[in-house]
Amino acid sequence: MKTKTILTTASALLAVGTAITCGLLLGGKLPNPSNTNTASLVTVAELERPVVKQVEAPVQIESMPQVVESDPEEQVRQILHRIATETEWSTRAAIAKELRAVSSPEALTVLLPVLLENYGRGNTIFNEISDTIARLAQDETVETLEVMHWQASTQAGQGRKILRTIAAIRNPPAKRALAKLATHTESPALAACAEEALKVMDGSEVASAMDRGQ
Repeated sequence: MKTKTILTTASALLAVGTAITCGLLLGGKLPNPSNTNTASLVTVAELERPVVKQVEAPVQIESMPQVVESDPEEQVRQILHRIATETEWSTRAAIAKELRAVSSPEALTVLLPVLLENYGRGNTIFNEISDTIARLAQDETVETLEVMHWQASTQAGQGRKILRTIAAIRNPPAKRALAKLATHTESPALAACAEEALKVMDGSEVASAMDRGQ
């Protein structure tokens, strides 16, 4: 009985040894009882899970500030400043032509004081200033030009600048003051220029009315 038990135990030990030996031959490793950490397992669900791309938040684009156009007075000041600081005559004359784009009577407060300045040869710059004043003239403009004429009468050659500007007025808002100036007997030259402006203006209005009637 004792001999049978010993044989049974020996057979069991032999079987265990054989299994261990086979495991080592096949590249296996003996379990390390001291290693308690378990490797993380990747499940089939994780392998099949689609990769989610991180979507960046859209870049916030700041709205561009609106460009605020200069007021008419500042616009004219800038043009006159460029004329004054430019040394090349042809460039100065070209800059003066930018006054043709000025369309607000508010610019007259800047243009009238410089009317009597000396702009040099050819009078090109003066003509542009004078034409702009005449194009934008109001009743108040005619009254101011009349006062300026008396002030300029003592300065050689300055009075003609006022007369030329009055005669070139074609703006209907200045018609009432022109009609009043045309009746003045103190200065026949002023009256004649006002009459000329009214005559051309009335002729233009008649021609426009005839064109509309056709």
